[in-house]
Amino acid sequence: MAKLTLKELRDMKKDPNHRKLIAVNTGEMFVAAAAAEAGVDYIGFGMDRPVDMAVPELREVRRVVPDTLICTPLFKESSISSDEAALRDAVRLLENGADVIYCTGMPIERIKLLTKHHIPCVGHLGLKPYFASWTGGFRAVGKTVEQAEEVFEEAMELNEAGVFFAEVECVPHQLADYITKKVDFITLSMGSGAGCDAQFLFACDLLGATNVHYPRHSKKYDDFYGRSVEVFRQFIVESSTGVYPASEHMIEMPEHTYKEFFSKHSF
Repeated sequence: MAKLTLKELRDMKKDPNHRKLIAVNTGEMFVAAAAAEAGVDYIGFGMDRPVDMAVPELREVRRVVPDTLICTPLFKESSISSDEAALRDAVRLLENGADVIYCTGMPIERIKLLTKHHIPCVGHLGLKPYFASWTGGFRAVGKTVEQAEEVFEEAMELNEAGVFFAEVECVPHQLADYITKKVDFITLSMGSGAGCDAQFLFACDLLGATNVHYPRHSKKYDDFYGRSVEVFRQFIVESSTGVYPASEHMIEMPEHTYKEFFSKHSF
Protein backbone atom coordinates (compact mmCIF):
# COMPACT_ATOMS: atom_id res chain seq x y z
CA MET A 1 0.00 0.00 0.00
CA ALA A 2 1.42 3.38 -1.01
CA LYS A 3 2.10 5.94 1.70
CA LEU A 4 -0.73 8.41 2.11
CA THR A 5 0.16 11.89 0.91
CA LEU A 6 -0.76 15.01 2.81
CA LYS A 7 -3.16 15.97 0.02
CA GLU A 8 -4.91 12.61 0.24
CA LEU A 9 -5.26 13.05 3.99
CA ARG A 10 -6.69 16.56 3.55
CA ASP A 11 -9.19 15.22 1.03
CA MET A 12 -10.18 12.43 3.43
CA LYS A 13 -10.80 14.96 6.18
CA LYS A 14 -13.27 16.79 3.93
CA ASP A 15 -15.25 13.58 3.40
CA PRO A 16 -17.53 12.98 6.43
CA ASN A 17 -17.70 9.29 5.52
CA HIS A 18 -13.97 8.68 5.19
CA ARG A 19 -12.53 5.45 6.53
CA LYS A 20 -11.04 5.40 10.00
CA LEU A 21 -7.29 6.01 9.95
CA ILE A 22 -5.13 3.76 12.12
CA ALA A 23 -2.11 5.00 14.06
CA VAL A 24 0.28 3.38 16.53
CA ASN A 25 3.24 4.58 18.54
CA THR A 26 6.36 2.47 19.03
CA GLY A 27 10.07 2.80 19.63
CA GLU A 28 10.90 -0.65 18.28
CA MET A 29 12.04 -1.13 14.69
CA PHE A 30 10.54 -4.63 14.29
CA VAL A 31 7.20 -3.46 15.69
CA ALA A 32 7.13 -0.55 13.24
CA ALA A 33 7.80 -3.00 10.39
CA ALA A 34 5.02 -5.33 11.58
CA ALA A 35 2.56 -2.45 11.94
CA ALA A 36 3.33 -1.24 8.43
CA GLU A 37 2.93 -4.73 6.99
CA ALA A 38 -0.44 -5.04 8.71
CA GLY A 39 -1.65 -1.83 7.06
CA VAL A 40 -1.30 0.81 9.79
CA ASP A 41 -1.47 4.31 8.25
CA TYR A 42 0.58 6.34 10.71
CA ILE A 43 3.48 5.36 12.97
CA GLY A 44 4.67 7.56 15.79
CA PHE A 45 8.33 6.67 16.17
CA GLY A 46 11.15 8.02 18.29
CA MET A 47 11.84 9.49 21.69
CA ASP A 48 12.49 12.94 23.06
CA ARG A 49 16.17 13.23 22.17
CA PRO A 50 18.53 15.67 20.43
CA VAL A 51 18.24 15.64 16.66
CA ASP A 52 21.78 14.28 16.19
CA MET A 53 20.73 11.17 18.14
CA ALA A 54 17.33 10.90 16.47
CA VAL A 55 18.49 11.07 12.84
CA PRO A 56 20.33 7.70 12.54
CA GLU A 57 17.38 5.75 13.95
CA LEU A 58 14.93 7.76 11.86
CA ARG A 59 16.84 6.92 8.69
CA GLU A 60 16.78 3.24 9.61
CA VAL A 61 13.05 3.12 10.36
CA ARG A 62 12.36 4.90 7.07
CA ARG A 63 14.38 2.22 5.30
CA VAL A 64 12.39 -0.51 7.07
CA VAL A 65 9.05 1.27 6.68
CA PRO A 66 9.18 3.04 3.31
CA ASP A 67 5.44 3.29 2.62
CA THR A 68 3.94 4.42 5.92
CA LEU A 69 3.54 7.91 7.34
CA ILE A 70 6.10 8.50 10.11
CA CYS A 71 5.67 11.05 12.87
CA THR A 72 8.77 11.99 14.89
CA PRO A 73 8.85 14.16 18.00
CA LEU A 74 10.84 17.37 18.05
CA PHE A 75 13.28 17.48 20.96
CA LYS A 76 11.69 19.42 23.85
CA GLU A 77 14.67 21.76 24.12
CA SER A 78 14.34 22.61 20.44
CA SER A 79 10.59 23.12 20.83
CA ILE A 80 10.85 25.65 23.63
CA SER A 81 14.26 27.31 23.28
CA SER A 82 13.95 29.37 20.09
CA ASP A 83 12.28 29.72 16.71
CA GLU A 84 15.60 29.06 15.01
CA ALA A 85 16.23 25.78 16.87
CA ALA A 86 12.71 24.51 16.25
CA LEU A 87 12.80 25.33 12.55
CA ARG A 88 16.32 23.97 12.05
CA ASP A 89 15.70 20.66 13.81
CA ALA A 90 12.26 20.12 12.27
CA VAL A 91 13.75 20.52 8.80
CA ARG A 92 16.51 18.04 9.63
CA LEU A 93 13.96 15.46 10.76
CA LEU A 94 11.96 15.89 7.57
CA GLU A 95 15.12 15.60 5.48
CA ASN A 96 15.96 12.31 7.17
CA GLY A 97 12.69 10.42 6.87
CA ALA A 98 9.96 12.02 8.97
CA ASP A 99 6.68 13.00 7.32
CA VAL A 100 5.20 15.00 10.19
CA ILE A 101 6.64 16.56 13.36
CA TYR A 102 5.17 16.09 16.84
CA CYS A 103 5.18 19.46 18.65
CA THR A 104 3.71 18.96 22.11
CA GLY A 105 4.56 21.81 24.48
CA MET A 106 5.57 24.17 21.68
CA PRO A 107 4.24 27.75 21.92
CA ILE A 108 1.42 28.34 19.47
CA GLU A 109 3.27 31.16 17.69
CA ARG A 110 6.19 28.82 17.05
CA ILE A 111 3.85 26.20 15.60
CA LYS A 112 2.55 28.91 13.28
CA LEU A 113 6.12 29.60 12.19
CA LEU A 114 6.68 25.95 11.30
CA THR A 115 3.42 25.58 9.41
CA LYS A 116 4.17 28.82 7.55
CA HIS A 117 7.28 27.03 6.28
CA HIS A 118 5.15 24.06 5.16
CA ILE A 119 6.25 21.79 8.01
CA PRO A 120 3.37 19.41 8.87
CA CYS A 121 2.89 19.62 12.63
CA VAL A 122 1.11 17.43 15.16
CA GLY A 123 -0.44 19.14 18.17
CA HIS A 124 -1.77 17.64 21.40
CA LEU A 125 -5.07 18.13 23.23
CA GLY A 126 -6.33 16.84 26.55
CA LEU A 127 -4.02 14.82 28.78
CA LYS A 128 -0.40 15.69 28.02
CA PRO A 129 1.82 13.30 29.97
CA TYR A 130 4.75 15.73 30.16
CA PHE A 131 2.51 18.36 31.74
CA ALA A 132 -0.01 16.13 33.53
CA SER A 133 0.46 17.86 36.88
CA TRP A 134 -1.06 21.03 35.44
CA THR A 135 -4.34 19.24 34.72
CA GLY A 136 -4.55 17.18 37.90
CA GLY A 137 -2.39 14.16 37.09
CA PHE A 138 -2.90 11.22 34.79
CA ARG A 139 -6.64 11.44 34.35
CA ALA A 140 -9.24 12.51 31.79
CA VAL A 141 -9.28 16.16 30.78
CA GLY A 142 -12.50 17.93 29.77
CA LYS A 143 -15.10 16.46 32.10
CA THR A 144 -16.02 19.84 33.58
CA VAL A 145 -17.43 22.79 31.64
CA GLU A 146 -14.33 24.83 32.45
CA GLN A 147 -11.94 22.14 31.25
CA ALA A 148 -14.04 21.41 28.17
CA GLU A 149 -13.90 25.11 27.23
CA GLU A 150 -10.11 25.11 27.67
CA VAL A 151 -9.66 22.03 25.49
CA PHE A 152 -11.96 23.46 22.81
CA GLU A 153 -10.20 26.84 22.82
CA GLU A 154 -6.83 25.12 22.46
CA ALA A 155 -8.21 23.08 19.57
CA MET A 156 -9.28 26.29 17.85
CA GLU A 157 -5.82 27.78 18.41
CA LEU A 158 -4.17 24.72 16.88
CA ASN A 159 -6.59 24.90 13.98
CA GLU A 160 -5.77 28.55 13.39
CA ALA A 161 -2.05 27.74 13.65
CA GLY A 162 -2.42 25.24 10.82
CA VAL A 163 -1.48 21.93 12.43
CA PHE A 164 -2.06 18.90 10.26
CA PHE A 165 -2.86 16.42 13.06
CA ALA A 166 -3.60 16.62 16.76
CA GLU A 167 -3.53 13.81 19.28
CA VAL A 168 -6.65 13.96 21.44
CA GLU A 169 -5.77 12.10 24.62
CA CYS A 170 -8.23 11.04 27.33
CA VAL A 171 -10.91 13.58 26.41
CA PRO A 172 -14.63 12.70 26.82
CA HIS A 173 -15.86 11.22 23.57
CA GLN A 174 -18.65 13.79 23.14
CA LEU A 175 -16.16 16.65 23.28
CA ALA A 176 -13.66 14.88 21.00
CA ASP A 177 -16.41 14.21 18.46
CA TYR A 178 -17.51 17.87 18.52
CA ILE A 179 -13.94 19.12 18.08
CA THR A 180 -13.37 16.71 15.18
CA LYS A 181 -16.34 18.21 13.34
CA LYS A 182 -15.19 21.77 13.96
CA VAL A 183 -11.53 21.61 12.91
CA ASP A 184 -9.61 21.19 9.67
CA PHE A 185 -6.88 19.01 11.16
CA ILE A 186 -7.03 15.23 11.55
CA THR A 187 -7.84 14.15 15.10
CA LEU A 188 -6.05 11.12 16.55
CA SER A 189 -8.07 9.54 19.35
CA MET A 190 -6.04 8.12 22.20
CA GLY A 191 -8.73 7.14 24.63
CA SER A 192 -11.14 9.79 23.30
CA GLY A 193 -13.84 7.67 21.71
CA ALA A 194 -14.79 6.61 18.21
CA GLY A 195 -15.68 10.00 16.72
CA CYS A 196 -12.16 11.16 15.86
CA ASP A 197 -10.64 10.73 12.42
CA ALA A 198 -8.14 8.10 13.60
CA GLN A 199 -7.59 5.60 16.39
CA PHE A 200 -4.16 5.89 18.00
CA LEU A 201 -2.67 3.54 20.61
CA PHE A 202 0.74 2.49 21.87
CA ALA A 203 1.91 -0.75 20.27
CA CYS A 204 3.27 -2.02 23.59
CA ASP A 205 -0.26 -1.87 25.03
CA LEU A 206 -1.86 -3.53 21.99
CA LEU A 207 0.69 -6.35 22.11
CA GLY A 208 0.59 -6.83 25.87
CA ALA A 209 4.34 -6.27 25.85
CA THR A 210 4.82 -5.04 29.43
CA ASN A 211 3.99 -6.18 32.94
CA VAL A 212 2.88 -2.75 34.16
CA HIS A 213 -0.50 -1.05 34.40
CA TYR A 214 -2.41 -0.86 31.12
CA PRO A 215 -4.40 2.32 30.49
CA ARG A 216 -8.16 1.96 30.76
CA HIS A 217 -8.65 3.27 27.23
CA SER A 218 -6.27 0.76 25.65
CA LYS A 219 -7.04 -2.78 24.56
CA LYS A 220 -4.67 -5.68 25.04
CA TYR A 221 -4.88 -7.92 21.98
CA ASP A 222 -2.08 -10.28 22.96
CA ASP A 223 0.11 -11.30 25.91
CA PHE A 224 3.51 -10.80 24.33
CA TYR A 225 5.12 -10.33 27.74
CA GLY A 226 3.62 -13.51 29.18
CA ARG A 227 4.52 -15.54 26.10
CA SER A 228 8.04 -14.13 26.21
CA VAL A 229 8.47 -15.31 29.82
CA GLU A 230 7.45 -18.82 28.77
CA VAL A 231 9.90 -18.79 25.86
CA PHE A 232 12.78 -17.79 28.15
CA ARG A 233 11.79 -20.50 30.64
CA GLN A 234 11.81 -23.10 27.89
CA PHE A 235 15.22 -21.89 26.71
CA ILE A 236 16.57 -22.21 30.26
CA VAL A 237 15.21 -25.75 30.63
CA GLU A 238 16.45 -26.97 27.26
CA SER A 239 19.90 -25.45 27.72
CA SER A 240 20.17 -26.91 31.23
CA THR A 241 19.11 -30.42 30.16
CA GLY A 242 21.08 -30.61 26.91
CA VAL A 243 18.07 -30.53 24.59
CA TYR A 244 19.51 -27.35 23.11
CA PRO A 245 21.67 -27.09 21.12
CA ALA A 246 20.77 -30.10 18.95
CA SER A 247 22.85 -31.24 15.99
CA GLU A 248 21.03 -28.91 13.58
CA HIS A 249 22.16 -25.93 15.66
CA MET A 250 25.87 -26.84 15.59
CA ILE A 251 28.68 -26.24 13.10
CA GLU A 252 30.44 -29.43 12.03
CA MET A 253 34.17 -29.60 11.38
CA PRO A 254 35.04 -31.98 8.52
CA GLU A 255 36.32 -35.28 9.91
CA HIS A 256 39.73 -35.06 8.19
CA THR A 257 40.23 -31.54 9.60
CA TYR A 258 39.20 -32.74 13.01
CA LYS A 259 41.70 -35.63 12.94
CA GLU A 260 44.56 -33.47 11.63
CA PHE A 261 43.99 -30.73 14.18
CA PHE A 262 43.58 -32.96 17.20
CA SER A 263 46.53 -35.18 16.24
CA LYS A 264 48.72 -32.21 17.08
CA HIS A 265 47.16 -31.74 20.50
CA SER A 266 46.88 -34.01 23.47
CA PHE A 267 44.84 -33.59 26.60
